[in-house]
Amino acid sequence: MVASPDIKAQYPDFTTPNQQIPVPFIINEPTCIFRQIFEQYLREKSIVLDHTIELWSIPTIKNLVQNDVGITFLPRFSVEKELASGSLVEIPTDMSNTCITAVCGSHVNKWQSPLMKLFVDLCNTII
Repeated sequence: MVASPDIKAQYPDFTTPNQQIPVPFIINEPTCIFRQIFEQYLREKSIVLDHTIELWSIPTIKNLVQNDVGITFLPRFSVEKELASGSLVEIPTDMSNTCITAVCGSHVNKWQSPLMKLFVDLCNTII
């Protein structure tokens, strides 16, 4: 979970149960796996945030969070640059090292573009 340094200074505690934190959660679509993981954590802790802002652009989400609009929960690789520069800071949670895996499937009897074939081939070599 990340926020701007100012938001973290105001609301550093996302581990104590049964609290209401007046800050928005800025995230993408409802089916996003990291959104579901974080919302489940909030439910388990009975932590209520002010509201949720849904956006489809990770750069826009990061920009709003950097500008003190709210907090977000994104994969570490997507915020590494901002964490390194200090424009975003991590807020501790009780979530252990959450690992998200990805699955790729394709229909063997369907036509694949050259780029899709290359992608599937690369995925197969990794496995």
